Amino acid sequence: MTLLSNLPRSRSSCPKPHSKSNIRIVKPYEITRHPDTLHFTYLDTVGRPVINLEKDNLVEFHSQPFTIYYDFNYINILREPFIAVLAFLGVFGLIILFNRFDFSIARSEAPATHSKTELSLFDILQG
Repeated sequence: MTLLSNLPRSRSSCPKPHSKSNIRIVKPYEITRHPDTLHFTYLDTVGRPVINLEKDNLVEFHSQPFTIYYDFNYINILREPFIAVLAFLGVFGLIILFNRFDFSIARSEAPATHSKTELSLFDILQG
């Protein structure tokens, strides 16, 4: 256990998981709560809420835990994997689409190869 000395002021930030709402704090002593902010990380669409707390004149009594309650919609767990799957499908779809196009400069003789096949069948039947 760490003993606190008399600190004139302490500021703390508590990041929470994505898309939380109705955040409530139950605290055993008075803490100043500053406006919540958002912290964006990789693949974030809405950001992580960050609770900013400040307390003056900290002493050993203030080393008590406090509880944070929030509401969470479990469908939001699937948001980031869904975005990643859609991105991969989009990339692979573009690769398939570009492989279908003919970017060659010279014209291909595709109808001629088809007619050669017909001629060889005709020659075989006449033969």
